[in-house]
Amino acid sequence: CMEGSDLPARMKSLATATLLLLLLTLAPNARGQEAAHASATASDTVPMTHIFTEDLTSSIRLAGTYLTQPLRWEQGSWITAGGVATGTALSIAFADQAVRDRALRDRSAAGDQLANIGNLMGGGIPSVAVGGALYLGGLVGREALVRMAGLHVAQSFAYAGAAVTALKFILGRARPYTNEGTTAFHGPSMKDAWYSLP
Repeated sequence: CMEGSDLPARMKSLATATLLLLLLTLAPNARGQEAAHASATASDTVPMTHIFTEDLTSSIRLAGTYLTQPLRWEQGSWITAGGVATGTALSIAFADQAVRDRALRDRSAAGDQLANIGNLMGGGIPSVAVGGALYLGGLVGREALVRMAGLHVAQSFAYAGAAVTALKFILGRARPYTNEGTTAFHGPSMKDAWYSLP
C-alpha cells in the first residue's frame, strides 16, 4: 500500500492514468480516416455484411491510432497531459475527501434516486442500446451518417471502458468504503476494494 508519504509513486501512477485517458482525446487524424471510411461504405449496392466487416476493421484500426497517438504528440499535447495529471492529483489530494464527506452528510432519498439514475446512465446498457439502435437502423436503412453515429457511440463506449478498466487495474486505488483515505494506492490489482478512480 502506498501511504501519504509516497508522493512520487502516487504521481507516477496518476501520470500513467492521465496518459491513458488522453490517448482517447488527442488523435487529430482519426476524423479524416472515419470520413473516408463512411463514404467508401455508403453505396446501396454494398452488402450489409461487407459494411459491418469494414466498420469493425475500421474500429480496430482506429483503436490502434489512439493507442499510438502519444508517439506523435507535440509539446502542447504533453503540456495538456501534464496539466490534467496535476489537476487530478490536486483534486485527489485536496478535494476528494471533502466532497465525499459532504455527499454522505447531505444524503437524502431524492439524492439517492438521482445517484441511481446516474449509475444506470453511466453503465453499459444505455450506450449499447443507443449505439446498437443507431448502427442497425443506419445499416438496414442504408443511412451512412446514422450508422456512423451508432458506430461512434459504440467506439466511445468501448474505448472509454477499456481505458477506465486499465486505469483502475494499474492504479489499484482504494474505494471510499474501505476508509483507507484518498491517497491509498495499491498498484496493479483486480481486487474490487482497490478498483476505484477519482
